[in-house]
Amino acid sequence: MTTKSDAPLERVIVKKVIDKLNKLKKVRAIKVHGGGFGSGGQPDVTGCIMIDGIGWRFDLEGKRPGQKPTERQKKEMERWGACGSIVGVFTCWEDVVEIFRRRGVYLEERAEREGGDA
Repeated sequence: MTTKSDAPLERVIVKKVIDKLNKLKKVRAIKVHGGGFGSGGQPDVTGCIMIDGIGWRFDLEGKRPGQKPTERQKKEMERWGACGSIVGVFTCWEDVVEIFRRRGVYLEERAEREGGDA
């Protein structure tokens, strides 16, 4: 069992997920910076995935194992989800795969892209 002290930092978890998403064909993901320079409560990761010729937005909140999103973060994800965005909270890559699977998108079927093209 992973304890809080030996669990990866949130920023490490988020970076790994962004890196994996950006290796997939027709996917683009970026880190959203909160705090003083950003809009508070926004999910950590935003991006777009091409599905049947249509771009679908996604907004994902990264957390360390055992941590939960704040009420403000939950509210922002609800707002994005109400507009059609794929939303969810993840602590690892497998969580992200499941978030997309619940919307009928199977990330494991997407080949990794070559070079820098989406």
